Amino acid sequence: MMGWAKPTPVDPRNFRNQVLDDIKTSVVGPISNFVIASGALIILIAIAVTSHLGAYIVNNIVSVYPGELDMLQNQTSSFLMPLSLLVYEFLVMNVILAVFNLIPVPPLDGSHVLRHFLPEPVLKIYADPSFLVSLYTPDSNSAAATRAIKAAKGECFVTTFGELEVVNAFGLRVFRKEVSAAQAQSSVSDFKKDLSSGIFQLRWLQESFFERARQLSRQTTAKLGTCTADLLHVAAALELGVDSLFSFDQQQRKLAHVVRLRLN
Repeated sequence: MMGWAKPTPVDPRNFRNQVLDDIKTSVVGPISNFVIASGALIILIAIAVTSHLGAYIVNNIVSVYPGELDMLQNQTSSFLMPLSLLVYEFLVMNVILAVFNLIPVPPLDGSHVLRHFLPEPVLKIYADPSFLVSLYTPDSNSAAATRAIKAAKGECFVTTFGELEVVNAFGLRVFRKEVSAAQAQSSVSDFKKDLSSGIFQLRWLQESFFERARQLSRQTTAKLGTCTADLLHVAAALELGVDSLFSFDQQQRKLAHVVRLRLN
């Protein structure tokens, strides 16, 4: 017989405490397995103490399980035999499931617990297109971009919207005759290569990013005059849970400062 479990959907945005609530959600499955196993053990103890036959069956199931059960079953026709065997199967199965799910390997529950006790990268960084363009094509900010990326230790995130802006910006630099078409193509290739190799982690825009951008707009635009694209980039950085925003866009940096993101 073969079977499998469908994962229970969990939305971390509902967590009040991201670390503690993630651990609680992860261990509730194994804990329930141990509770069921404990209940089965209590039933087996009850069977063992209520009759001599029950004690004999329970004591011997452990020693003959699973290979020599037929020998034990042939010794009695009492209903205590199948009952004890069923309860013992429940005990063994739930202990195995609990231990298996606590193995710290994704997507098992143990991985969600262990990851909160492992050292995380020093920084999680959101790379804005203004930073990336300076990183891959020469301009007045290129030296600062290179120093910042070399000093950064951790994960660097780019959204699909940011990816589009970067590639389009290379084309605009060709249009303005700031770089040649060959230079722009080389920059695009280098950027794509770094995305593929994982130097930058590409993330799709989620609806939550737009909702956060709407909130930022209501709270700050009348005071700061932030454009929509900058709102969306800062919102994405917040939703991705980064520590720092790397950007050379002055309006964007003002907004990032207000929401307490570190800056390059």
